[in-house]
Amino acid sequence: MHIQFAELPVFDQERAKAFYIDHLNCRVVADQPMGNDGCDGSNSDFQVPKPPSTS
Repeated sequence: MHIQFAELPVFDQERAKAFYIDHLNCRVVADQPMGNDGCDGSNSDFQVPKPPSTS
């Protein structure tokens, strides 16, 4: 069993994105801006690297 999707709201999206990329070795697979009301929010999807093979 594994987690396929998780929604994690954050206050500082650029800082969170840097953390996932730099520390967890994730890669961005989608980055969509949200809303047209001057909000600088976005919806970012990351791919988590596969664990090393144990065989």
